[in-house]
Amino acid sequence: TGADDVLGTGDDYTDLLDSFLGGSAYTYLFDGQLGYLDHALSSFDLLGEVTGVTVWHINADEIPVFDYNDDILDSGESSFERESTSLPIYEPNAYRSSDHDPVLVGLNVCDEIAPTFLEISLSPNELWPANHKYVEVTATVIAADNFDTDLEIELISVTSDEPDDGLGDGDTPDDIVIIDDFHFMLRAERGATNQAGRTYTVTYMVTDDCGNSATGTATVFVPFSKGN
Repeated sequence: TGADDVLGTGDDYTDLLDSFLGGSAYTYLFDGQLGYLDHALSSFDLLGEVTGVTVWHINADEIPVFDYNDDILDSGESSFERESTSLPIYEPNAYRSSDHDPVLVGLNVCDEIAPTFLEISLSPNELWPANHKYVEVTATVIAADNFDTDLEIELISVTSDEPDDGLGDGDTPDDIVIIDDFHFMLRAERGATNQAGRTYTVTYMVTDDCGNSATGTATVFVPFSKGN
């Protein structure tokens, strides 16, 4: 029974040795006959991620005299002596470490899971008193990913739920000044009649090497009053 019959490669899996190397592929040599009993199979969904396939010929092409299990008798050596006292011949390299060759498959694998924001914090996260003066705000952003350890973190926007001018009460324009992705100046200012106060919203995007991204926000609040 062939591998196609047992594993159903015709419908569900692709034999990568046959697909990439064709009839010349072999991983095993026995009595002058070449072939392979070692298979690398790919599902349909994974096939597009396969960049190449090859066989590392470190075993089949090597003479069995220098075998990994030293099963060839030396001159004058009995089979009993070989089985009871002899140790395998060792070489500090990869050659003839088995009687089959390993199959190497190259993959361009990217996960499809977006990063996760663990923390987005702004300090300070409240501006008081509302004296129309700038306050420097520092952002700390911590994110994680199941695959990538070097995430790209980008500031997307800093916005206010109140207009930049026309608020009355000594309104001053240019309420938001961005210094860099993690430092900005926000004006401690809010409308004279909006008792909900003002909310600044800072939005970040984090992206991994596979292009998956996620956005997260944090806020800075300017109270309308402190009850006095």
